Amino acid sequence: MNKENENPQLSAAEKMYQSHLKNVAKYQQRNKEKVKEKQKRYLEKMREEPERYEKFLEKRRNYYKDVLKERKEQRKEAAFEALPTTLVI
Repeated sequence: MNKENENPQLSAAEKMYQSHLKNVAKYQQRNKEKVKEKQKRYLEKMREEPERYEKFLEKRRNYYKDVLKERKEQRKEAAFEALPTTLVI
């Protein structure tokens, strides 16, 4: 396989951004309690602003309907197609 087809050349800024995303993920895995506490404070603060909280909830509902539910259906279909078929005569 050709690596250039799999990973197109990234600019220095894109490489730096990808590296940043990896570092953030590592930090979050190492500091689960800190991240959990930060998220808790964020949600408490957001709940104090009803309009902003409603937008947040709507965004979550749409993400579930548009992305997660679709992925779940695709995985179900893929799992069903991967099942071996048995022919009984």
